[in-house]
Amino acid sequence: MQTVSPYSHAVLICFFIFFFLVLPGQGMADEVHLKNGDRITGRVLKKENGTVSLETAYAGTLTIQWQDVARITTESPIEVYLHNETLTVTSVIAAGPVAEEGVEDVIQASEIKYINPPPYISGKGILWSGRLNAGYVANEGNSPKERLNFDGQLGARTKNKRYTLSASYLFATEAGVKTEEKSRGTGKIDHFFTTKWYGTAHVLLEKNRFQDINLRTITGAGLGYQFWESKNLNLFVESGLDYVVEDYIVSPDKEYPAFRWALSFDKFLIADRLQSFHNHQLNVSLENSKDLLFSSQTGLRMLLTSNFNTTAEIDYDYDNQPADDTKKSDTTYKLSVGYSW
Repeated sequence: MQTVSPYSHAVLICFFIFFFLVLPGQGMADEVHLKNGDRITGRVLKKENGTVSLETAYAGTLTIQWQDVARITTESPIEVYLHNETLTVTSVIAAGPVAEEGVEDVIQASEIKYINPPPYISGKGILWSGRLNAGYVANEGNSPKERLNFDGQLGARTKNKRYTLSASYLFATEAGVKTEEKSRGTGKIDHFFTTKWYGTAHVLLEKNRFQDINLRTITGAGLGYQFWESKNLNLFVESGLDYVVEDYIVSPDKEYPAFRWALSFDKFLIADRLQSFHNHQLNVSLENSKDLLFSSQTGLRMLLTSNFNTTAEIDYDYDNQPADDTKKSDTTYKLSVGYSW
């Protein structure tokens, strides 16, 4: 019988070390060269909103300012989306001229908007988002009170279109007597002509028996401009023409064309933890400028986990010419917990 040399065992051990330790590292052979001369090795994940993310074996995921990057080389070609809305692939990205021979697919860093763009940006899929919130407050005693509120939103984003559905409901009682009940629902479609400009069409339905509103319907269309659209920061403004129909329970009904102005804003004050938001809409009658409607939602949303959150919100509604025997303004304070995706 032939004996196995100790040197053979050593060779086998080195062989396994090479395949199990060295080769896995080859999957993270992308390199990011910084303008200060530093070089970081890892796997390029994405670039968006002025930063590039790099997965490393020694420090997890690093976020690097795009303006600090001098050059990126990748082991395999990566997908990039350019500012001119072209989708292509490259393995070399540079912030300046490249003088190396044989390098043909180099793309200038200033031309790149996304690395590994989301499916809705590249036109290959849909980005779904949504949230559901609920709040409940009960007081026991000589004058027991109960207050219940729900709200939710569902969104779908493709490369050229954005669909949004939202709804809210609030119900309150005091000593067993209903003191507040109102609901609102909206539907909206945006079609993007460019990355910033879009056309919008929408409908809003609202009921509030304590404001004598059996049903208020607002439909219209207009033009919008998207300043920012990302996970961390969103801002758009819209303007257009609406048609308002107000069906009152007691007061005379009315309807009129109106000018519309709207704004929607949200921003993470603390990354992935604390978000501020503000939305408002203004309608001014084209027949009587004193007949105007204004509504806003302002608040803070704190993420408890990646999906669960708690929200503190102030809703303000103003009607300069309300139904008889009702107030012009209505302010609602809401505290709720919810789930978002």
